[in-house]
Amino acid sequence: MLIQKYLRNLFLFILLVATPQLFAQGLMLRNFNDEAKMLDRYEIMSGELSKYFYGTHKNVSAKNAINFLNSLDSNTNLTRVDAQNIKTIIGNNYTAITNLNNIEHSKKSILKSFYQEPRNMVSYSASDGSFMVSINPIIQYTQLKENNNADNLFVNQKGLDISARILNKITIHTLFTDNQERNPSFVNAFINKQNGLPSAGYKKPFKVNAWDYTLANGYVSADVVPNTINATFGHGQFFIGDGKRSLFLSDFGTNMLFLKTNWRFWKINYQTQLLELNAQNYTQADGLRTKKYGAMHHLGFAINKKLNIGVFEAVMFGRKDKFEFQYLNPLIFYRTVEQQLGSPDNAMLGADFKYLPVKNVQLYGQLMLDEFIFGNVLAANKHWANKQAYQLGVKYINAFGVNNLDVQLEHNNIRPFTYSYDDSLADYSSYNLALAHPNGANLREQLLEINYQPMARLQLNLETVYRKQGLDSSNGFSNGGNIFRDYTNRDRDSDYYNVGGVPQNTFYTNLNASYNVISNVYLDAGIMYRNNKLATQASTNSTTFYIGARLNAARKRYNF
Repeated sequence: MLIQKYLRNLFLFILLVATPQLFAQGLMLRNFNDEAKMLDRYEIMSGELSKYFYGTHKNVSAKNAINFLNSLDSNTNLTRVDAQNIKTIIGNNYTAITNLNNIEHSKKSILKSFYQEPRNMVSYSASDGSFMVSINPIIQYTQLKENNNADNLFVNQKGLDISARILNKITIHTLFTDNQERNPSFVNAFINKQNGLPSAGYKKPFKVNAWDYTLANGYVSADVVPNTINATFGHGQFFIGDGKRSLFLSDFGTNMLFLKTNWRFWKINYQTQLLELNAQNYTQADGLRTKKYGAMHHLGFAINKKLNIGVFEAVMFGRKDKFEFQYLNPLIFYRTVEQQLGSPDNAMLGADFKYLPVKNVQLYGQLMLDEFIFGNVLAANKHWANKQAYQLGVKYINAFGVNNLDVQLEHNNIRPFTYSYDDSLADYSSYNLALAHPNGANLREQLLEINYQPMARLQLNLETVYRKQGLDSSNGFSNGGNIFRDYTNRDRDSDYYNVGGVPQNTFYTNLNASYNVISNVYLDAGIMYRNNKLATQASTNSTTFYIGARLNAARKRYNF
């Protein structure tokens, strides 16, 4: 595709023109979801927003994360559990360590070649620090048992994770996994409805009621201007926001081709992203799939040490055999460009904030504007074209004076038809999966998460979701919940002030215990319960027990 050729040539140009002092520190956290959550905890405990990663991006630079962790002082009141967590995060991101004296070595390696560094199967660093590499296997197997389901449910994952820093100029990361899974009934129902598997997209049938798929992501990163401008080109996922959900861009969907630049100066963190995505596809046949494109900007500004605010914009578009090069401009509002082009593209605007009002507490939120009629915003009966979403949340660290007990509460409200469009190339999705909230739009949702780590090796987690969503009725018109449907084919007589359409209430909860046996080996056990009540059908209940083991792998979640 044309954008692939352009992005490749642009990245090569960056490498050629970069100064001799070019020093790659663009390696992102190995497990950015769980480790970013820990970083968030320690930032909140410190009582100040960190200068190393201000903003709301979960894809944090490993170098900045390590610098932040090393900067924590005694006023943060770290516990022994916190100290071990910090040691683990630093060890997991071995190739981002710039001071070789800070590298932890194993007391006993295996065959004098493996696990010389306790959290990496193979690791090597040149004496001058000019070359570092870590290679780790990825293994996960989980056995599940769902009530009223005779199928043998399982998750089977195996793969390889490689990170390297070469000649102090290039950072490389690649990850590949081969996966087979047979899921609980409600997960399979979602996959069959969307014809897309969360975090994967494309999948193939495997035996009976099971799926087979591969995941591959990787990137090359370099600091164009050291500590100021970073460019990263590759294939992967992103998450923008401080919440459990993101109304801007989440890691729920499949990997995507991207060119990302990050600019850090003064009190500003500015990120641009160019994305090549897959349009809707409802066949399993092999062949070239239709492409669509996204371009995004996010600017975060640190008002002071307690408050950060941000502005987000995105445009989704498709062209036949042509990329819209005007969207390459990193310093312009897309809506202006769209209007001048007279284009059918879908431009969106958002804002976010995070605030530390008192020690151990963080408030956060997002606002996404797809379209709106200002004079109708406060009206009792909203116009259908008022397409907005908002999020409000709070995190309470060491809650109620209990060390390592963290509580998070979140509310999401997404109006009908938000993220949808009259052209499937411009809706806010990729390969049949939403780019923002996994369930689309026309919903209200409350989430609660409680994390408790009574000892360094044991983590207890309770996650609860309650969601009310309006689904399409049998009259053939859209009620605004399915973002893949053309919004011109809508039920024009409905009142969209409340959750319109056929109401569906979903309650989900998952209680999990994870025990760290050694290094990055975890044993998991837990129970999931999900109740789904649709007005036109009898409610369905699912209770699932599971137990599993994983090495260098993230625990699979089903909170959609």
